[in-house]
This record gives sequence, C-alpha cells and structure tokens, in this order.
Amino acid sequence: MTDIAPADAELLRLETALTTIAANLVDLDDNPARKDLDKTKLSGQTAAKWADATDALTQLWDGYRMLTELTTSARQKRDQRRLSDTDRAAFAHQVLGRSITLSTTIVPLAQRGLLGTSQVHSTCSPPSCCRRWRPHSRSRSPSPPRPATPGRSCCRPPPTRPRASTPCAR
Repeated sequence: MTDIAPADAELLRLETALTTIAANLVDLDDNPARKDLDKTKLSGQTAAKWADATDALTQLWDGYRMLTELTTSARQKRDQRRLSDTDRAAFAHQVLGRSITLSTTIVPLAQRGLLGTSQVHSTCSPPSCCRRWRPHSRSRSPSPPRPATPGRSCCRPPPTRPRASTPCAR
C-alpha cells in the first residue's frame, strides 16, 4: 500500500502557495509602473530588458496555470471516496513525481535511431517547478529543475507581514 501522507502534505502546501502566487502575479500585472512601461515606446537596452521581463512574467503565469491544473486534478483524485493502490500511487506521483511537462521537442527523423522516440519531453515535479519559477536575483534564465528533497517542499505558506512575498523558497 502506497503511503500518501507526504503527497497530502505537499498538495496542501502547493494549494497554499498558489494563493500567494496568484496575489503576487496580479499585483505585478496591476503595477502602475509596469502599465506605463507597456504603453511607452522603448528602445535600445531598455526595450531589450523590458522584453525579457515581460517574457519572464509570461513564464510565471504559465507556471501558475500548470500548477493550478495539477493541484486541481490532484485534489479531485484525492477527494475520491476510496482510492485503489493504483490510484494512490498515481496521486503520489502526480504531486511528488515528475508530472509537469515543461516542453516537448520533436526529434528530427535524421537524428532518430530505429527504436528512437520521435519526441523528447522535459518534465519536473511540482516542488522543483516551484523552485524553477521562483524569482532569481540577477539571473537572466531560470536554473534547471532540481530533484525534490524527500519530506521537504519548496512552497511555504504566505508570510504574515504585508509585503510582496516569494512563496517558493529553497
């Protein structure tokens, strides 16, 4: 029988983190300075940096959407009256395993072997994706997802102080 207590705890942490993530993303979208920059015709390095920032915000919204879809699906699965061993294992994998597909790349026919796959999928677990989408100081690209540490989640409840927060900490 699969122990799902760690997956239950992780699902609860993810659901709590999603609340904070949503509030922070909405705050970013509603920021008056951001709105001014969107309306202004920028050039040179400022335009390039603003384009990078806009792309990063889009990636954060995409990450939020993927985590929301995963937690909604996992919660529906978990709330079933009776879970079979197969369902318990699937639930645990969905919450703790590499269940989020970040990208799918088509492998050109010329680069495939006879038994080679036609696609390569880049995946991560919800905790490692949460770390991936955390804001990085002075970094132009996110770090690659790392394996989750058993019994530890990257997502923490929102802080008690009223300030912009990062729900995903190392």
